[in-house]
Amino acid sequence: MILLFCLAFAADPAITTQSSLFDEGVQAALEGRTEAAQAAWLRIKRSGLANADVEYNLGTSYAESNELGLAILHLKRASLLRPSKDASGNLHVVRERVLEANPGHTRELSLLGDVADQLVRIPFVELFGVALIVCSLLVGLQYAFLRRRPRAVALGIAVSAALGISAGVGALIEVVYHDWKPSAVVLKRTAAKSGPDERFKTVMELGAGEEVRLTGKEAALGFVAVELASGETAFVSEQSVVKVKDWR
Repeated sequence: MILLFCLAFAADPAITTQSSLFDEGVQAALEGRTEAAQAAWLRIKRSGLANADVEYNLGTSYAESNELGLAILHLKRASLLRPSKDASGNLHVVRERVLEANPGHTRELSLLGDVADQLVRIPFVELFGVALIVCSLLVGLQYAFLRRRPRAVALGIAVSAALGISAGVGALIEVVYHDWKPSAVVLKRTAAKSGPDERFKTVMELGAGEEVRLTGKEAALGFVAVELASGETAFVSEQSVVKVKDWR
């Protein structure tokens, strides 16, 4: 069942039009006109709006029509724009269906991506700032009232250092998993080749909905380099995959 939302709109005619399109898509979905609903929501996307409700409804709609690649793509985008139990729950269900359709394949890469998504949402910088304030207060207390308790200062410094390291690790995870190697979703069954040409050996078959990382490695002849769940680099048709964060 598609979760129905309302887009907030103001006096801006463009925003009002997007709101009308969203409602049009909702009405079409309620009437069972799935393609019409998807078309309305896709028109909103083509206007340049990145909206979690639109992505969620598209993802859920594609899941209902068994288009697993597009379902995972839009549900992941919805989760990035606004984390929610509905999006993550539907994403989990669709991923299980992808695994059922591709027996023997691993979900390790997807799990690592999920962990990264959760970690980078932790406010490391704010926590580090609080730790510095606490450390400063403890230092002040040490010299004003607690001269016989140097452990307070050591504890404050240790906490600040630990949070500082955590902030650095969080930033590193953000760079590695979301920028350096952007996440991508396979839209249709495709062969992963050992080189950027159809003549190269097929390493494995990737099914619709499987998730890979783009390595940024130069490719040619309509191929892109991806990192498989095994860590191996392979090449797939650039028409068969799309970046999760293309909406930015």
